[in-house]
Order: sequence, then structure tokens, then C-alpha cells
Amino acid sequence: MEKAISPSFNLLNQLMSAAGWHSSPNRLFEAVPHMSDQLTPFDMVSTFENLGVPTSSQRCKLSEIQADDCPALFVDNQDRMQAILEASSGNLLICRLEESDPHWVKASGVAGRLVRLERFKSERIPTNQYSFGQITGTFKNLLPWLVISSFMSNLASLATPLLIMVIYDRVIPSGSVDLITSLALAAFILLATDAGFRLIRSRAIAHMGRETELGLGLALFRKILALPVSQIQKTSVEQQLARFRQFESLRDIFTGQILVAVLDLPFTLIFLAVLYVLSPQIALLILALIVVFAVIACITLPMQTSLNARAAEHKAALQSFVFETAQNQRAIQRLGLIDYWSKQSDALSRKAARATRRASQLQLVTQNLGQSLMAIAGLGAITFGTLSAMQGNMSFGALIAVLSLVWKVLTPLQALYANSAQIVSFRNSKAQSDRVLNLPEEMVRGVAQNHQKTLKGQISVSGVTHRYDSASAPVLSQVSIDIEANEFVVLGGTSNSGKTTLLNLLQGFYQPSIGLIQIDGLELRQIAVDDLRRSISYCLSQPELFYGTIYQNFKLAAPSLSRDDVHEALRQMDLSDEIDSYPDGLDTRLSESFRSTLPLSTQRALGISRAIARGGSICMLNEPLAGLDTQHRDALLRTLADLKGSRTFIVATQDADIARVADHYLYLQNGRVVADDRGSAGLKKFNALLNRTGAS
Repeated sequence: MEKAISPSFNLLNQLMSAAGWHSSPNRLFEAVPHMSDQLTPFDMVSTFENLGVPTSSQRCKLSEIQADDCPALFVDNQDRMQAILEASSGNLLICRLEESDPHWVKASGVAGRLVRLERFKSERIPTNQYSFGQITGTFKNLLPWLVISSFMSNLASLATPLLIMVIYDRVIPSGSVDLITSLALAAFILLATDAGFRLIRSRAIAHMGRETELGLGLALFRKILALPVSQIQKTSVEQQLARFRQFESLRDIFTGQILVAVLDLPFTLIFLAVLYVLSPQIALLILALIVVFAVIACITLPMQTSLNARAAEHKAALQSFVFETAQNQRAIQRLGLIDYWSKQSDALSRKAARATRRASQLQLVTQNLGQSLMAIAGLGAITFGTLSAMQGNMSFGALIAVLSLVWKVLTPLQALYANSAQIVSFRNSKAQSDRVLNLPEEMVRGVAQNHQKTLKGQISVSGVTHRYDSASAPVLSQVSIDIEANEFVVLGGTSNSGKTTLLNLLQGFYQPSIGLIQIDGLELRQIAVDDLRRSISYCLSQPELFYGTIYQNFKLAAPSLSRDDVHEALRQMDLSDEIDSYPDGLDTRLSESFRSTLPLSTQRALGISRAIARGGSICMLNEPLAGLDTQHRDALLRTLADLKGSRTFIVATQDADIARVADHYLYLQNGRVVADDRGSAGLKKFNALLNRTGAS
């Protein structure tokens, strides 16, 4: 961590330790905002949230802090931070930002915001299990106010037509100017009241939409990151992206007219009752139209749902094709498949367009039908109302009030009818989101207390057999090996011999179908995956560099690395001169266009350098020499020789040069261990197998 935020990091460490939460440096480094130059009070609170530590805050003075309030972060009105660790008899044990050790001081009257940390309790270990109901459950205190604002708004809306009726029936015939002025003022107050409550309600709904989108988006993103690798690989990247887009309908329920219509719906009964008092015939007509609305919705809704699902299916196929095209653009051009690919795209686009058109046509028909029913209701109300007025059964003012009430009854119903397909989509998306959010996660300890010792790197594999699915042949069969801590192991074998699968099993990416894997005597399933992965560095056979600077790529792998650490790691792989020649050195951004200009050897060397710099008690390298030029190859061999004995190395390779560095030799063939030996005897067997399989 950079010096600029070291004082803030010290405050974090002091507070976490005082509250009893496990605060290893690596865990704290990972939780602070990425690449921050300094931590603000907001960043500190965000870090606690990232760590899953419950907090609460209030305004107070230092002199008002009690022992039960500690530990806490105190932020004064000038945004200066200090950790309050203990309180006793008017004295506080504090640690200021510029200080490294806490000390006791007399509590003063300085005012500010106190952010209390909840102390760790074993039964309160943070969990990432969420549901849509839990995410929106924070709005339960807001719901009564929404109902009240809807009630007041509808009450004002009800008073308006009644006021108009009084004006036409009583005031205008009397010719009283004073009464007209008073009623006009009353009408203005009613309209202002209605507008005010509608504004309050719209702001509350907008807040709910924003918080739902934020909470659901974060929950889904964290869930995907926490899923086992085997679960993630069941769906493609484009399918996962489509799943995120599907959940937008959950947000749209708060941004459209649906929620407003739902809130107004119960109050239509009041309007309908008043309408029945003024004109029973018109009220019965409206009831009949409501039944017609319901019948049409029951008929068209299944059809609309089916067409929408078909359109979504064709859109997903087109998006998957576009995604595949973008990924393989160069190969398509190189193989001369542009015309064929264009025809495929044209066919998929036409299918998607036809399906979308059919769904849109039915939706437009149902919307037009709803508007027609509204027009029929208005025409019927005018007809019956006019006849009643001509017969003397209804006053002219009552006629105007009835027409206004008709629209107030039908408007929310028509809105729900027009958006019925969206409501069904919301229900389906909610069920889908709950299924995703309830998927089992990998076991993560987080900041819960840990009684487990640091992993040293001793590995035992006993009778492991693994299949990727029950119908396939085993990739590994009855594999049993023992690796001592700090051993240098080379894992040989031809393609499809099971080397990568074994490395993935050792990291807990998959659970073996049969058998047992232990690290330091602990079964792999008993070790929290964050502890396990933090103890293992792994470099794939293909380089994986992220969009960002070179320095950010290293910090992403190991947040505690300083710039000096990164420079040293680059020097070990003989990359320093090359990186220094870039326009911004370590701060050169590895955009996709820039990465495409980098030699494969440089990309591979950067990935290996990052894995080695990450540390950990176990380092796994998968075909590290593949793609390296002579310069970087020699640098890697020197680095591995220098680091031998400092950690457990497992290197999957078919290279004899790396084999000469090792002291333990394993060889896989068709998923079985055919060689497992140490020392010169092991090296001879390994080289013999390499020669037999044609490797050098």
C-alpha cells in the first residue's frame, strides 16, 4: 500500500482489531477502494461495507461517547478522522491519522459524526445470501408513507370533481362572487395538495428504483463472482450478460407507471362508490368494462408472453452470434468466411426482427383495444349522463363530476392492462433473480475470525478420480501423490493427460468426483476459498491481462504490492528495460489495442511476473515457457532457481530445462500417474518419458 494511505490503513487495522474482526493486511488491502491515493471518510465507510462489517452512525460530541459506542471512527466537521478504541471515565483511547499508536486523552466537546463498528460474533458471520425481497425489504418503512401520499393525492383528486359539481349546481345559480372566490381558492389548494403529494410519491418511487437497481446489480455481480467455477462455466459469457439485461425489468417496475397504478388501484373503489351514488347506471357500465378488461387480459396475456419469449430467444441467438463474431473476427477474415458469416447474420437478424414485430403488433393491438374501451366508457358515460340530465335525474354539475370520476376509475386499470406483459415479465425476472441469488456459493471466510494456521504448502492427493460430467470418461483416474512444503515439482504429460485438471482441482475450482485432496493436513473443502486462493499463485498457459495500467494489473493480483515490488518483479523476468521504454512506464494502459501490439513473449512474461510477485505458499505455473523468447525464458529459469525452496512450486511443463531445476518429478498419462520420484532417479525417468513422447 502506498505511503499516502498508510495512515488510513493503520486506522482501519486498529478499528478492526478492536472490534474483534480478523484484519489480515491482505484482506484490508483488497477491501479499500482500488488504487486510491488516500482514504476519505466515505472511503473508510465503504471499506467496512466491502468487508461485511455492520456499522451505524450518528452525530455526537467526543465527550458524549460511551464505552458501548467503541470501537468507532470519529469524523469531525473538517473531515478529520480518528479511531476511538475505548472510552472510560471521560477519557478516550484514540489513534489519530498522523499517529501510529493509540493513546489516552481527555474527551473534548468537538462535534462530528461517529461511525460505530459492531463487534464480531460467531453467529453473525456475514453472508452473501440475498433475495429480491431482502433487497427491497429496506423499503418497508417507506411503504406506509407511499400509501398515505397516495391516499391524500386521491382524496384531493376526489374532492376536485365534487367541488366542480358544487360550483355548477350551487354557486353559479346563486351568482355569489364571494362564494366563487372561496371555492376557487379551495380548488387551488386541492390541486396544489394533489401535486405536492404526487411529487413526494414520485421521488420516493425514484429512490426505490435507484436503490433496487444498485442493490440488485451489486448482489448479482457479487453472486457471479462467488459462484464455483464449475457453475459459472455452465453458461457462456453472452448468456450471463443477457441474464443481467433481463433483470432490467425489475428496475423498470419502479420507473414506469405500473407502481403508481398499483398504488392508486385500491382507491378506485372509493371513486366507483361515489360514481354509483351519483349515477348507478354509469357505475354498472364501468363495472362491465372492468370485466371486459379482465377477460381480454386473460386471453391476450398468454399469447403476448409466448411471443415475447420467442422474440427474446431469437434476440439472444443473434447477440450470441454477434459476440462470437467479435471474438473471432480475425479468424473469419483469414479463412475467407465473411460472405458465409454475413448470410448467417442476415438469417438470424430476420428471424429476430420477425419475432419482435409479431410481439410488438400484438402489444399495439391490445393497447389500442384498451384505448378503445376507454373511449367506449367515455361515450357511454356521456350518453347515460346526458339522458339522466335530460330526464332531470342528474344535475349538470353532477354530469361533469361523473365524467371526471369515470376517467379516474379507468386510468389505473388501463395502465395495468397496457403493462400486463411487463408485470408478467417482472414476476418471471423476480423468480429468476431469486434462483440466481440462492445458488450455492464457495465457502468464504471474509473477515470472520480464523483459528487456522497459515498454509505452508504441503499437498496430499489420495485416490482422486475426476469426471467433468457423469457421462464422460474420467480425466483423472486414481491419482495419488504427496508433495512436501517448499518442494519444486514438475508435472509432465502430453496434451489431454490431465495436468491442467489436476492444477484446477488443487485450487478448489472443482471438487474431485472421487478421492481426497489435503493441504497441510486439511481437506480442501474445509479451507475457505479466499484463504486458499490467497495462498496460491497461478499463471495460466494463456496470458490474462486486464484493461488498466501495468501497475494496476499487478495491484489487482496483490493489492499490497508497492511500485518498488513491481519493479523488482519485472527485473526478475528481464522486463524492466522494455517497460521503461513505454511512454508511461508502469502507468502504461494495457488497452485492447495496445495489448494487440505486444509480443506474445512480453504478455506471457508479464503474467508470470505477476503470479510470482503475488507471493503465497504455493505457486502453480501452467506451461510457463510456452511462447517465451530466449531472453525471457532464461530470466524465468534464473528466477525459478533463485526462488526454489522459498515456496511450493508446481510447474506443468514438457520442458527439460525446468526439470533440471526441480527436485520432485510427476508424469501423467491418460489421467494416471506413471512416474512419481525425486532426485536424480526422478529426473532420469522424467527425461525418458519426455523422449518417449517426443518432447524435449
